[in-house]
Amino acid sequence: NILLKKFNLGTTEIKIILKNVKSTTILNELNLNTIYLALDIKQRYHFSYYDSLIISSALNSDCKILYSEDLQHNQQVETLKVINPFKE
Repeated sequence: NILLKKFNLGTTEIKIILKNVKSTTILNELNLNTIYLALDIKQRYHFSYYDSLIISSALNSDCKILYSEDLQHNQQVETLKVINPFKE
């Protein structure tokens, strides 16, 4: 969405970028357990569903740090620490 709206890229350009990302990262598919955990996180922390889904996906992938400018800097969510990369 950011590539489409903020950077005004076309779908062909975005597909090329996604192929590059896929070749250098591990992608985990969304599953029912991730959705259940997202709903639990939403209820417990009062995040939006989509923020909760991102957090849930990170937790299920054993991430320790989530870089986001949309969540509170240095917030701890379960075993995940939120870092705003634009915060000084």
